[in-house]
Amino acid sequence: MPTYLTRRRGAWWCRFRYTDEHGRARFHASPTPYRKDTDSLKAQRWAAQYRFDWLRQRTERIAARPPGAPTPLGVLCDAYLSDKRERGRLVDVERTMLERIKRDLGADTPADTIRPDRVARWRTALLASESGRKPTGTNTPAPRLSPRTVNAYLALLAMVYRYGIRLGIVATNPAEPAKVGRLDHTAPLATPLTVTQVEALLAECERLRTPIAGLVVVIYCTLGRTKDVKALRWEHLDLEAARTPPTVTYPNSKNRRIIGALTIPLRARAYAWLSRASADRAGPYVFGGTRPAGDCRKAWRSLIRTTNARLERNHPGAAKIPESYRLYDLRHTGASHLAQTGHLSALEITRMMGDTSVRTVERRYFAADNDRLAERLATLDAPSMVSPPVSQPRAKPRRQASNPRITSER
Repeated sequence: MPTYLTRRRGAWWCRFRYTDEHGRARFHASPTPYRKDTDSLKAQRWAAQYRFDWLRQRTERIAARPPGAPTPLGVLCDAYLSDKRERGRLVDVERTMLERIKRDLGADTPADTIRPDRVARWRTALLASESGRKPTGTNTPAPRLSPRTVNAYLALLAMVYRYGIRLGIVATNPAEPAKVGRLDHTAPLATPLTVTQVEALLAECERLRTPIAGLVVVIYCTLGRTKDVKALRWEHLDLEAARTPPTVTYPNSKNRRIIGALTIPLRARAYAWLSRASADRAGPYVFGGTRPAGDCRKAWRSLIRTTNARLERNHPGAAKIPESYRLYDLRHTGASHLAQTGHLSALEITRMMGDTSVRTVERRYFAADNDRLAERLATLDAPSMVSPPVSQPRAKPRRQASNPRITSER
């Protein structure tokens, strides 16, 4: 019986080959109860008995199915999940999603009787259903399922039916995008904060000196993603301003496989906050101490409330920061402000954000402004910018050189 030792899991595994009911050769893998320090002979004996019992139970399940009976949707979903588990894939999320698919469409419903119109009605019902995640500590109802999540359910159902077509259980796929379609889940960007709102927010961060204040300053000044900033370590910072420009490095950025580790020069406000915080280090992480910073939504909402109070006190007519504004949106606000100054190009802002598409950055942050364009063109047409024409001496016609070879022949 073939057994092998996995160093990563530290246990013996067994793997054997069998033939399914459609005549296709397949493999099944399963862990043994023996750790890596156990004799391999014990693992082989256990694997041989496990293979015998597994094949016997599988034969009994197949024999109990009536010949020619349609396959229920629940059986097809379980077979797809078992096949993916046997190939060593993670199935925790898909198991939960398949349970809802079987509950909504019916586990006992024959798989070949489900049509695209029924899948379309199920998609509409999913959009109107609740996600089941009710916010803690509030009386607000659970939010609706997002279009992205509904698309994930439709894609999983389509994969289940593709598996059934490959096995010959069903003939058509009612969840194909060409038949049912997919929802548009591209959410628009939040409206960027004004300069007055950002200045009030940063002034409040200077007063608090808390981790959420540092997160706000670093995200706004470096345009970093929230996940990367929370996992920032002191070894990723170069604060020796006397020797080199201070920089921050995000080694695990989103597009690191394309552009590598992201290194960004620190602006003065971020450098000042990090320099003060470096004197009171509590661990290897900048904002979390001994581990990366965790959930900070409660602290962020509290910071928004105190900032709105400052705005009402110092700028009575200024608009307040909405409660729904996310900490992640500060990254887009910083990019919008840098684009409005005109000091950085779209390529430079793309590099700071760690993105790969300059066209996307131009479309989001460099919107055409006719008034600003007319102002710049007027500046270029000013008399001081237009130089008087310079008279150039008339060039003399060039004399054609005689060919000595032709002259000698004549």
